This record gives sequence, structure tokens and C-alpha cells, in this order.
Amino acid sequence: MVFELRRDLTSPAGAHTRGADSMTGENRTKSAPIKTRIALEKNMSQSERKRQDFAQKMTDVLNYGALNLAMGIGYSTGLFEVLDAMDRPESVEEIARAANLDERYIREWLGVMVTGGVVELGTGENGEVVYLLPREHGDLITR
Repeated sequence: MVFELRRDLTSPAGAHTRGADSMTGENRTKSAPIKTRIALEKNMSQSERKRQDFAQKMTDVLNYGALNLAMGIGYSTGLFEVLDAMDRPESVEEIARAANLDERYIREWLGVMVTGGVVELGTGENGEVVYLLPREHGDLITR
């Protein structure tokens, strides 16, 4: 609908509405006042902005909810404590070995933690992917 309104504003003929002539009662086509069209466009823009803001809010709720669930897994499995005890970035294999957990699940969990900005991703000396729980983060989320 916003597209149509903008098209009407730029068309040579302008927007038209059907209405009855107040004097004769006859139906005739008349041009909508420009102020009305601009107000409608402004309201639609505000409505669209409101919709987009709400959509972003819901996306954030879902993303942070997923991050929260993954953090719960980190607490219950002791992964945060394991990462905090490591003095340097480590590979998935080393983290899995230290936590005594399956590497595949650790990789998935670390992906969520990196995406959420909790754990940092880097490259090791051999070009392997390594992970680090920064001290500043560990101080807040571990015991």
C-alpha cells in the first residue's frame, strides 16, 4: 500500500478519490488533498517502522533465548569452567578432551557462543581454529 501511495504522489494526475459533491449530491472524481496524502504516507511509514522495530525485537528475543539456553548447557556441563581454566586459545579437540565431552557437540556449542560474542574465535599456530573465553567474560560468568 505504501508503494501505491507513493506512485499516486508522483503521478501527473495525482491521487483520486470518489466522493459525493456536497452541493449537488452527484458522485464525481476529485483529487485528494496533498496534505492528506502526505499524512497517510507518514502514518504508513510510522506503521512500517513500528512493524520493523517489533520484528527486530522478536528476532532479538529468539536469538538471546537460544544463547541463554546454550549458556545453560555450558553451566551444566562445566564447559565455562573448563574454558576459564585454559590459559590460551585451544582447539575443539582439546576443549572436548578437557571437558570429557563429545567433540561434535562442543563444536556446535562453541558456534553458538562465538555467534553470541561470549567466546572468541581465532587461528592457531598450525592454522587450526581455536577458541578462547576472554578473562573479562570468564570473570563474570564463572565461579
